[in-house]
Amino acid sequence: SRLFLEHFYFERSTHFNVAQKTGDIKKILHTYLDRSVRKKQIQEKALEESTQKDLYKIYGELLTAYAFQVEAGSSSFTTLNYYEEPYAEITIPLDPQLTAIENAQAYYKLYNKAKRTEIAATEQLAIIEEDIAYLQSVLLSLDLLETREDINELRSELIEMGYLKKRKGVSKNKPNRKELPFLHFKSSEGHDIYVGKNNYQNDELTMKFAKPNDLWLHIKDGPGSHVIIKNLEGQPFSDEVIYEGAMLAAFHSSGKMSSHVAIDYTYKRHVKKVPNAKPGMVIYVNFKTLFVTPTEVFVKKLN
Repeated sequence: SRLFLEHFYFERSTHFNVAQKTGDIKKILHTYLDRSVRKKQIQEKALEESTQKDLYKIYGELLTAYAFQVEAGSSSFTTLNYYEEPYAEITIPLDPQLTAIENAQAYYKLYNKAKRTEIAATEQLAIIEEDIAYLQSVLLSLDLLETREDINELRSELIEMGYLKKRKGVSKNKPNRKELPFLHFKSSEGHDIYVGKNNYQNDELTMKFAKPNDLWLHIKDGPGSHVIIKNLEGQPFSDEVIYEGAMLAAFHSSGKMSSHVAIDYTYKRHVKKVPNAKPGMVIYVNFKTLFVTPTEVFVKKLN
């Protein structure tokens, strides 16, 4: 009982100290995240407005085809839209100061502008969504940090990614570790299971430490730690061991407080690093999905 209490207070004190030392990081990350969310909303609005482009093109083509029927000074022109089935009448707004052909040219310009906007907004959205996913993964990793080395490693990552400024007198080198930096668990069958505590560690764990026949697990479509179950003497992974790894992946992810969390798993050989992608970002194939509801009690049994 006394040992349990000592462990409880040590754990709470450790988390408190880490929270104190990373408070400035959390604030900066939330600022960047809020900014990215606003940028996303702007690009989504631009993309929504660009959906009018096809209508502008139809207006331009109909006006070009029936220019001789448009009366000078008209503010609108109604005709049959034969570009969409079933054919129906369509009313085209006009600038009465312009001829039918000039109105058609104006609509072609709007069409081309909307098309360019659609391409640019789509590209920007992909970049912004990657930024949001990365920032969410870093915010999540703050809860997993345990040591000063973990914190320094995260700071190094954020400096390299341009989110933090380098402090004067602070070494640029990553901290030297005598032990493996990852969280370490044991499966019920004796497998070593490792969990990355930040994106640098996720990259190191998956792309350098893990072997091709080790099992890799990660939450589907969300931020979370990479989890590696080491292959045990070439033996196939049992359903129980995969379930235990999935529980760890869910617990160390954005699905920690959720139920029926989707966890993807595959052999490490099917996981690839995307060139020029942010730390922790990978693509994978030949995977299966398992649904679990993580609990702290279950995770502590494996610790």
